[in-house]
Amino acid sequence: MNGTSTSLVGLLLNGGNTVTASSGSLTLNGTSTSDAGLQLRGSVGLTNSGATLALNGTTNSYRGLELLGAASTNVTVSGDAAFSGTSNTGTGVIFGTASTFDVSSGNVTVSGLSSTAAGTGAALGTRFADATVTNSGSGSLAITGTSNDAGGINSGSAGVLLTNANSLTNSGGGSLSLSGTNTSG
Repeated sequence: MNGTSTSLVGLLLNGGNTVTASSGSLTLNGTSTSDAGLQLRGSVGLTNSGATLALNGTTNSYRGLELLGAASTNVTVSGDAAFSGTSNTGTGVIFGTASTFDVSSGNVTVSGLSSTAAGTGAALGTRFADATVTNSGSGSLAITGTSNDAGGINSGSAGVLLTNANSLTNSGGGSLSLSGTNTSG
């Protein structure tokens, strides 16, 4: 499933949504020029019971994949899934303020990429902005961020950036990993 916009969110899952993949391959792609490529807002349940599940967001100048900053944004994942966000000049993936992201089972990857040929000093691969992220299952949750800022060394770009009071918890028998790469300079 694909969504594209030149000025608004490319693909929006707006509360009360449940997406289930039971066989084959299910890929959700969102693309936007100046807003979020793929945005998750409100209560969103994602379940994979034997398929391949992927969610991808791409934007030119904003956030590739966004969990909207709001206490009502609650994303739960059951089963294997791959999330990715890519931004040419902004943030690849953002876990917004007061949002929650919980993996109850399966192996889940989240990958954010930001790259700019202009070297703006504001290329963020993956950002946590006062969010709560939990792996409560026995599988793995691996979160990565890459900043391919073409400019010199600067304090504005980061592979992974945590701002304010975030909570990252591994409460099950699985694993939670976080890694960032910054190529500026």
